[in-house]
Amino acid sequence: MFFLFFSVIVSTMSKHKILIVALMLSVFVVAIFGVLSARSTKKKQQAYVAVALYSDKIVRLIEGKYFYDIKPTFFILKSSSRELSAKDIVHYQNDFRPFRAYPDRTDRNASYWLKVDLGKAFPEGRFVSIYEGFDVVEDTVAVSQHPIRFVFNGRNHLIFTYTKGKDPQCYYFKIRLKEKGQHPIFIAVTAIGDFFALVENHLPLLLMVGVTIGIIFMAGVYNGAIYLFNKAPTHLYYTLMQSMMVASLLIASGVLRLVSAFDSAEIRHYYDLSVLGIALFAGLFSLHFLGVKKFSRSLYRVFQAGLWLIAIDLGYALFSESLIMRYDMLPLFVLPLLYAGYKKAATGYKPALFYLAGWIALGVAVALDTYGVDGMSHLISPIYIGAPLEAILFSLALSYKIRMEKEESELQRELLVHQSKLASMGELLGNIAHQWRQPLTSIGYSLMNLKAAQESGELESVYLKRKIDEAQAQLLFLSRTIDDFREFYSPQGAKSRFLPHDAVQETILLVKEMLEHHGIEIEVTLLEQCDMYGYKNDLKQVLLNLITNAKEVLVERGVSNPKIDIVIDKHTIALCDNGGGIDNSMMHRIFEPYFSTKAHGSGIGLYMTKTILEKHMGATIDARNDDKGACFTIRFKR
Repeated sequence: MFFLFFSVIVSTMSKHKILIVALMLSVFVVAIFGVLSARSTKKKQQAYVAVALYSDKIVRLIEGKYFYDIKPTFFILKSSSRELSAKDIVHYQNDFRPFRAYPDRTDRNASYWLKVDLGKAFPEGRFVSIYEGFDVVEDTVAVSQHPIRFVFNGRNHLIFTYTKGKDPQCYYFKIRLKEKGQHPIFIAVTAIGDFFALVENHLPLLLMVGVTIGIIFMAGVYNGAIYLFNKAPTHLYYTLMQSMMVASLLIASGVLRLVSAFDSAEIRHYYDLSVLGIALFAGLFSLHFLGVKKFSRSLYRVFQAGLWLIAIDLGYALFSESLIMRYDMLPLFVLPLLYAGYKKAATGYKPALFYLAGWIALGVAVALDTYGVDGMSHLISPIYIGAPLEAILFSLALSYKIRMEKEESELQRELLVHQSKLASMGELLGNIAHQWRQPLTSIGYSLMNLKAAQESGELESVYLKRKIDEAQAQLLFLSRTIDDFREFYSPQGAKSRFLPHDAVQETILLVKEMLEHHGIEIEVTLLEQCDMYGYKNDLKQVLLNLITNAKEVLVERGVSNPKIDIVIDKHTIALCDNGGGIDNSMMHRIFEPYFSTKAHGSGIGLYMTKTILEKHMGATIDARNDDKGACFTIRFKR
């Protein structure tokens, strides 16, 4: 609905107003994120003590205020017994060997334990233990300490209660080390109040990510729906590009770590894949949106080479590290996109301006996020502003393009209508020639008779009056023929009420001589009729197309006793011929432009017939075969 609303706005506004709306939207989005960023800058001081065990040393990490004299200690222990359980761990603790370096994971016959000594000064209360780099198989935390285990921000958490004199000071955890990559072991203990303060700091981030992804997601859904209905590849590539953008933002924001224990190596790998996906589909989107192949063959070849390199690197990155991301080569692939947008905009193509603005907004955001500026660490990532702006501007560009294509389509349709009338004009000129030949001949005979009567002295007033009346009747017929022809091609006036039977009869008068010349009989049957409201000339144009089309088929196929039947019944007009019908394999295409079943047909007659009926009269037309030939049925609204 969001992008449907904007597409309607774009389709009804001038280009200057569209640019103003785009600017207002940008300011609005920036304002929203500014408010959210102000909320996120309120840092809450936390207190926790933590250690990280890397490959060669233990690093003690203390942030915020101290836990006063709390000095918990952490040990990684190794046992030769894999069957050792938490129940009898205390009895075997002297057999452990502490490790001051990263454990050797290749020893499959050993078990590893984590020993945590809270120390005598550890206060009573409810605390949270945070750890990553390993999984806990079992532990010695008592049920009376009300343990709660969960995953948050990609790390395992254990909430427990500690009471002096009641609960043990030392705890043992049987652990299973991570098998994939170098995973440093991290353990921290913090008060539960500070933990929830940390969680609260994530809420503005989640809200910002939700708003950003919501905008981008709706842009993708809207254009995906357009693709399903219109099969335009531009909208498909845009949808896929924004899908990859959503994935990259979910990964970069750490949201995935909130719901699943992805490690840093996995996060980086998935992020690289999503960014490469953005680059691939952005290139395909740009190729189709800008029509690069049409206006620059050399630039098109550059695009092709870049897309192949990205596709190859994407396939390689599925199993290893992306070379493009590793050596920061992605900006090289963005430059052709900007240059193509600039070249297209220089030709006067207005949607390219929105396209350029979208890439500039995203490019500035990425640059600020990558290189940063003073004080930027206290604000939200610029990506959360640049990405939705890019989605909005690209959607406006696509909406503008749809509007331009619609206007161009309307122009082409009007040209086809004019072309159709010009095509039928030749037929009518032939009909007029046939219709005028007999009256002119009759007038010529009358003049000859008058001259002969005068020369013989037998010219009487009664005879003269009769011949003059005959000539005037023929002249009136000629005048009426011209009026009919002029009315048929006159511009549309206001809608009016008329009887379909009258439109049929007037059209037959225009083609009567032509049909008689080819020996074609035409019969009109009126079952029941009611007047209709619309453009009478449009209906005559439709009937003329159908009659002419039937005539050409009958003549081309050399049908004996050719005949056209027209049946008028309330809200329908059916026109059938005995020309043998239409090939069933072609029946579904006969109303397509430039498709004809005749050897020398233009393919616009039936297309324009359908267009005129649907656009100007709100009617429909369908075709079928009966036992003699083809039947076309026009159905008007009741």
